[in-house]
Amino acid sequence: MRPQNSTALHATPLFVHIANTAALKMDRAHGPDADATITTASHPLPLTARERAIIATASAFVAVLLITIAFAFVPASFVSFLVKEREVNAKHQQLISGVSILAYVCGVCVCVCVCVCVCVCVCVCGEGVWADAGVFWGAGTGCQRLHGML
Repeated sequence: MRPQNSTALHATPLFVHIANTAALKMDRAHGPDADATITTASHPLPLTARERAIIATASAFVAVLLITIAFAFVPASFVSFLVKEREVNAKHQQLISGVSILAYVCGVCVCVCVCVCVCVCVCVCGEGVWADAGVFWGAGTGCQRLHGML
């Protein structure tokens, strides 16, 4: 037995067409209408508003998931900076030079926040371009979800 994919939209009309064509050929094999044929047209119904909404939601979820995974690498890049600081004793050198611990911690926090803000701005601007072009969501239904995640 050959496996079949019975989920295609055109499978049932195609099966009926093949069965009717075979019956026609057997019925009119020796008559004057031996060359008769059957034509079948199959046009699936358009998507409903709910189906379009489900597709848009799934596309938005995938886009947000990929962007969230990309943002997981941003803190990892800051960890390498902290390891390098520990390796060369940058904190110790600054404390010996007279910088207070509060100033050092605030400086590192501001540096990290600026780098994260740059990453977020690039992401939001890119998302705006995609939403205007309708690449992911068509009418931009997922834009609010993406901004909410950020």
